[in-house]
Amino acid sequence: MRPSVLCLAIALSACTDGAGNGDTDDDTNDDTSDTNDDTGNGDTDTDVNNGWNGDDNGWEVPTSTPDDVISGNLSTGTVPSDVGWMDDLEYTCGTNFDDTFTGATVYHTFAQVGATDLYVRLIPDQGLDLSLYLLQRGEGSTALPPATSAQPAAGGECRASYEDDGNPSQPEAVCVYGYADRDFSVLIGVAGVGNLTAGAYELEIWETPSTGCIHPND
Repeated sequence: MRPSVLCLAIALSACTDGAGNGDTDDDTNDDTSDTNDDTGNGDTDTDVNNGWNGDDNGWEVPTSTPDDVISGNLSTGTVPSDVGWMDDLEYTCGTNFDDTFTGATVYHTFAQVGATDLYVRLIPDQGLDLSLYLLQRGEGSTALPPATSAQPAAGGECRASYEDDGNPSQPEAVCVYGYADRDFSVLIGVAGVGNLTAGAYELEIWETPSTGCIHPND
């Protein structure tokens, strides 16, 4: 059985699962009334058009069809009051959080089962600059950072993909690997760079037999 995907934000968000697989969100109607505006605060459109044809930033992802596709918009999230937790020893996301995670943030939760690697590719709408992180919390956890209960579980970690100098339109990709004896509740954080607070995106998700997040296409 495919793990369930929950879509949520700090405030109650309205996101949709583009593949129809495992998403428990009950808002299945995309707002397409603002299809030409992907940067204004009122934009809630989730249709993504991206002409990027170069490499992703971050990890290599599988070339197979994703197991899940989730559509969302930054306008359903909120701007965090402090992102300093990402550099705390308890999290060590390895990020330069000065500007790359300071826009609106939308959170998604994915249940990662044991002995699998979880790959997530973030595709922004054309011209948008977004950052991505994955945080492996304890099984069943819905806690959000900087709460102590949101810190990585035993064996878990926080990994991020971003670009200090900016990379509008370029997809971000992150992988976190699993263990045979434990499951994780993975927090997927999608953040706008700078003061970006609206814009559509897609998340492509793969679960593969664990190889430590290396050679996903061998």
